[in-house]
Amino acid sequence: MRPLPRLGAPGSTVNPRRIAALVFVSQALSGCVLVMGGSVLLGWQLDMNPLTALALMLAAGALWLAGGGRRQQIARVVALLVVVIGLVTVAGYLAGQNTGVNFLLVGIALIFLDWEPRPNLRPAQVIILFPATFALTSVLEYVYETRVLHGVGRDILMALPTAVAFLLLSIGILCARPDRGLTAVVMSDDAGGVLARRLLPAAVLIPPFLGWLRLAGQQAGTELSLTLSIVLNILLFTVLIWVISRSLNRADITRRMGERRLATQYATVHILAQSGTLSEAMPQILEAVSTSLNWVVAIRWSVDAESNVLRCGDIWMAPSRVGQDLADKSRQMAFAPGVGLPGRIWSSGRAAWISDITEDSNFPRAEAAARDGLHGAFGFPIIGPGGFLGVMEFFSPEIREPDAHLLQMFDATGRQIGQFIARKVAEAQNAALFREIEDKSAQLEERVRMRTAELRALSSRLLVAQETEARRIARELHDDLNQGLALLSVEMELLGQNPPASADQLSGRMQELVARARQLSSSVHHLSHQLHPAKLEQLGLVAAVGGLCRELTQAHGLEIEFTPDGMPASVPPDTAVCLYRLVQEGLRNVVKHSGAHHATVDLRGSADAMSLRIVDDGAGFDAALIQGKEGLGLVSMRERVLHLGGTITIDSRPSSGTRIDVGLPLGAKDQAERI
Repeated sequence: MRPLPRLGAPGSTVNPRRIAALVFVSQALSGCVLVMGGSVLLGWQLDMNPLTALALMLAAGALWLAGGGRRQQIARVVALLVVVIGLVTVAGYLAGQNTGVNFLLVGIALIFLDWEPRPNLRPAQVIILFPATFALTSVLEYVYETRVLHGVGRDILMALPTAVAFLLLSIGILCARPDRGLTAVVMSDDAGGVLARRLLPAAVLIPPFLGWLRLAGQQAGTELSLTLSIVLNILLFTVLIWVISRSLNRADITRRMGERRLATQYATVHILAQSGTLSEAMPQILEAVSTSLNWVVAIRWSVDAESNVLRCGDIWMAPSRVGQDLADKSRQMAFAPGVGLPGRIWSSGRAAWISDITEDSNFPRAEAAARDGLHGAFGFPIIGPGGFLGVMEFFSPEIREPDAHLLQMFDATGRQIGQFIARKVAEAQNAALFREIEDKSAQLEERVRMRTAELRALSSRLLVAQETEARRIARELHDDLNQGLALLSVEMELLGQNPPASADQLSGRMQELVARARQLSSSVHHLSHQLHPAKLEQLGLVAAVGGLCRELTQAHGLEIEFTPDGMPASVPPDTAVCLYRLVQEGLRNVVKHSGAHHATVDLRGSADAMSLRIVDDGAGFDAALIQGKEGLGLVSMRERVLHLGGTITIDSRPSSGTRIDVGLPLGAKDQAERI
């Protein structure tokens, strides 16, 4: 249990278990005195005055009641009765003046047991030393069977049972408040308290023993008694000094180890706070722990989630490079749960210690460690919020006994490192996600910029094309239709003014005019067909595309092979128009630019998509050279396909012809509207 700070010894600590033990001793001693006093009152043969027995019982009862709570008030009242009995005894010499003075001092000490005029000063503990001295003096006189104090006066001595009872009461009062005053100094965990606890037993026991030895020698008339007493003094104090020195050395070693543990923990926390990445922090932690606690090799193991094993990560070695064989062997190995020191820690989830790894049956690297002269080892788990992350293990050339405090500290340190790793992994993931978002945002912005530029260019070209098409239509209407209609009108007027004399001539002229009217009707039909193919609505996509291929073949001599396959019963109007315009524009480009003699048009359908492929054997072109410089026809083809959520691929190479592949999902209109 961790020592707690106490008010009686500022800056020092007292072990709570030690305090509880002394309080129990105080209660037990008060019980012993109660039993002694009760025995006298019940008629047992003890050399004690009944009034003395009664007063001792009252004093013992007051000590027992002084344990705490409301009983302390009763304890003070009982202690006051003891003071009264002491005053009466001193005044009347009823049981000896020494006994009366002791009762008076014991009662006063009990009344002022909790009085503390200033920090770390309890007058009651000082007062009780006088009754303890009187009682101890009487006990020693009875032990030595001498009356060396008779010359001073018979009032100092008292009966042996009375002296023993006072001695027990005095010790009980000193133990009643072990965390305050003089007793707190002796009970503290500081160097002074440790030294006092080592010296006090010797100070109490050795002088009486030496005194008895000298007295025995004098009574026997031995001349060597003085010399023997001196030699024994030297031996006993030499042994005492050695024992105390050894104890203090152990305490100092324990203190230094504690300081090193704290320094290691601080260094680890500092590294975790200052490091920016895992690769920067882990080697520093291995080095800090090793150098602070005198370990020569440190290895970090990380979990391979796919193989469910631990694999070697970072390795640190002291400048002496002791442990090279172990390091090389570790790099070649992987540990499953329960295997070796890393696997053992993985299975238990707690720090582990091996005093001598060369003697451990579950240490596969024992031969390599033996060649390096390594023996002691310990390791601790790295556990993050999401679970087990790895192990850190450390090695020493010394055989080291387990240090429970060190293991407990590194269990907590491993969790701190795990939290750091989890935080850094999360930060790295967030940074990667942020970079990915930035990259995609930049790509999207670039695509938007390019699309905006393309749309602006397309808009400008469409305006130009619109004006060009309008001029062409106006020219055709003016040059062909208007002039033809005007000529037809003039000829009909001339025919009406000068009709032929014979019916045959009139019939011939009328047929010429009808042929002229049909030609004008064909021109109007052709012009309207260019603006919107009526066949598409009347006959369907397959018939319209087939008719278009035949018209181009007849008009330009281009051999076109049209193959429809798997066409659905109905094709959405927008999809049909798009496919028709793609075929129209694609074949127009073949006629105008490729110089091809043969072309194929494959139109295929399925339950959820349509595909179109146009292939020619013409001159082709270099797609890289026209990137960003495509004509209005290719641009319009791309825009039509993208508008319906489809894909278009144009593959062409010089002298190898051109291939256009288009894929359109059925129901693309709805998708376009959602977009």
